[in-house]
Amino acid sequence: MLNRIMLAAGLVLALGAGAGAVPPEAQRAPAEPGPAVSAGPSRQAAPTVEDLQRRLARQERKIVQLEAKVGVPSTLKGWTWFVIGFVGEFVFFLRFVVQWWASERKKRTVVPMAFWYLSLIGTALVLAYAVFLISPVFILAYSLNIFIYVRNVIIARRQPAAAMVMEKEAE
Repeated sequence: MLNRIMLAAGLVLALGAGAGAVPPEAQRAPAEPGPAVSAGPSRQAAPTVEDLQRRLARQERKIVQLEAKVGVPSTLKGWTWFVIGFVGEFVFFLRFVVQWWASERKKRTVVPMAFWYLSLIGTALVLAYAVFLISPVFILAYSLNIFIYVRNVIIARRQPAAAMVMEKEAE
C-alpha cells in the first residue's frame, strides 16, 4: 500500500503541471508573515492538504485500474510473485523440451526422470503463485497435478531398476 502511495505521489509530482498543481512559489514558505496578497484572477489558490490527498487517492485508483487491465504489478511484492509465476511456467515448459530431446535421441517416446522433477518443481512454483493470487481454479488444478508428479517420482524411486531404465532411455 505504501509503495502505491509513493508511486502515486511521484506521479502527482511528475505530472503536477496540470490543473490544480502547486505552483513553485506556493511550495516555499514566506520568510516572514505579512499582509495577505491577492492571487489575482489569473492565478489559482494553492491546494489544501485534503485536495492533495484526494488527488493522490484518485491517482492510486487509476494505478490499480491500470494494473488490473494490463496485469502487471506495481509493487515489489507483486513483481516478486509475478517473477515466481513466470519461472514456474518456464520450468514447467522445460519438461516438454527435456522429454522431446530424450525422445529424439532414442527415436521413440521416452519419459526421463528429469521430466517428473521439472513437472514437480514447475507445478510447485505456479501453485505458490496461484495461492498468492487467491485463484481457486488454478489452485485446484495445480494442487491435483502435484499428487500425480509426486506419485510418479515415488514409484520410480521404489523401483530402482525402472528408474535406471528411464535414465538410460533418456541418455
